[in-house]
Amino acid sequence: GQAYKFAGNITQAYEAVRTALTHNQHNIEYLYEGAYLAQQCGDHAAASAYLSNIHSRVENNQISRFLAGWSYQALGLHEAALAEYERAIQLTPDYAQTYANKGYALYALGRYEEAARAFEEHLRRVPGNQGSLTSLSNCLARLNSNAP
Repeated sequence: GQAYKFAGNITQAYEAVRTALTHNQHNIEYLYEGAYLAQQCGDHAAASAYLSNIHSRVENNQISRFLAGWSYQALGLHEAALAEYERAIQLTPDYAQTYANKGYALYALGRYEEAARAFEEHLRRVPGNQGSLTSLSNCLARLNSNAP
């Protein structure tokens, strides 16, 4: 977002937003920007904290539920990620990447049939997406190898 545009460097932008948040820790737009930039910098715990702060006051801000799922997933908390992706789909059903990330969380949990459906839904929205095609193929291979 805005901080990145002004700073021109994602790390500098993240620092700028963190500084702004020390002066106004309740500004939802700053929190959202902080969460996004924290994720871009690999600080998923901080992103999760910013998003929890947002969600304690509003149900969703832009794609904040998707971002929360992404943070949890990056921290290896796949059940929590899945719950956030489910909420994201209810609140922002047109955001296609949520379906792919839901598939990755389900795959990590060993729920290959559900993961395959999530990747298929992503492919309906983004035909030919290589990541989802590969992941769907991996799901189907897992399912076939577990078949009696």
